[in-house]
Amino acid sequence: MPGRLPGRLQLGWDGIVLKAGIVYFIMNWHERIVADPGILAGKPVIRGTRMAVEFVLDLLANGWSEEEILKNYPRLTAEDILACFGWKISIVSRSHARLSCD
Repeated sequence: MPGRLPGRLQLGWDGIVLKAGIVYFIMNWHERIVADPGILAGKPVIRGTRMAVEFVLDLLANGWSEEEILKNYPRLTAEDILACFGWKISIVSRSHARLSCD
């Protein structure tokens, strides 16, 4: 079952993001997410900003909607937020992490 995310974003098991009934395939996040040792000690950031990917994901995890993020951080775009999800999905899928349900 897909998980609901704050705002209009919804993540499906198949790695797609649904937004207002439109299906977006996770883009090549490499176009928007960069890591440079001279910016935030090398943390992944949204290209052209000092906005860390983990910060954007943390905002969403704490209940911020897409609209709230875009209003408060006008240099960001909806595609930047989707790229953050794409980056995180690639990290999780490579880690092969298993959670215990005990």
